[in-house]
Amino acid sequence: MIALHPPMHYLFSEEGSRALDYAAVGRTLFAFDFDGTLAPIVARPEQAHLLPGIGDALSRLAQTAPVAVISGRDRAALLQRLPPALAYVVGNHGNEGLPAGDAGEGAASGPAAARDICSGWLRQLADEHGLPHALPGSLIEDKGVSLSLHWRLAGDAEAAEARLRAAAAALRPAPRVIDGLFVLNVLPPQAQTKREALQALMDHSRCSTAIFVGDDITDELVFEDAPEHWLTVHVGAGEPSHARYFVNDPQEVHSLLMAILARREGPPLRAAGGG
Repeated sequence: MIALHPPMHYLFSEEGSRALDYAAVGRTLFAFDFDGTLAPIVARPEQAHLLPGIGDALSRLAQTAPVAVISGRDRAALLQRLPPALAYVVGNHGNEGLPAGDAGEGAASGPAAARDICSGWLRQLADEHGLPHALPGSLIEDKGVSLSLHWRLAGDAEAAEARLRAAAAALRPAPRVIDGLFVLNVLPPQAQTKREALQALMDHSRCSTAIFVGDDITDELVFEDAPEHWLTVHVGAGEPSHARYFVNDPQEVHSLLMAILARREGPPLRAAGGG
């Protein structure tokens, strides 16, 4: 279990409002996970979509500041679901879509090598473990430069998780495995994470602070290592996290976006004259 460090505070509290007053203005990078943050969690990845109003709010925010979505999804799937105005759309946990020159160590061997590795893993999972067909309710999601092994729909989730973990541990070459919610994210050995990707975007955008919002175990890599002046927000009440603040659900992420816009856009100008 993840320890609460430091204890989280509700973002829509007096303390959270003060933190938002500071972080939402100026040269801030606004970064979000996708599933469970901008979109509700669904049974199958292809069913996901933005909550109503969030796309419009993201587009408005992108007119005032750099906005990023950093997700475990492949970038093509993200681009199909997001408005076109965003500065950064980064997929595969930071291994697709970073600006040129900011790809980091994870891209050192290039996407072609990563795709070859993932193709080999798919063959191993099928030939040596019979997956996914031998494990009803499991799903192997091929994202090109990474794989995701899902067991959300399995009848016996505990047994399915154990079998998928064992299969992932047997892969050659040994992958970098990042836990998620009912999923194992399996990345090539030198792949990077959302934390390195967010730092690359901070460097590229030359922003002085960041607001990062996410719900997944993969987002804890950012929350745990975030500098003190970043505002980190976990989506989900009562769940352990290293984030400093929390909101209850994706609907409150929409409320957060509106609160940010109110601070950045300011009150509407009154018409001159008349009276």
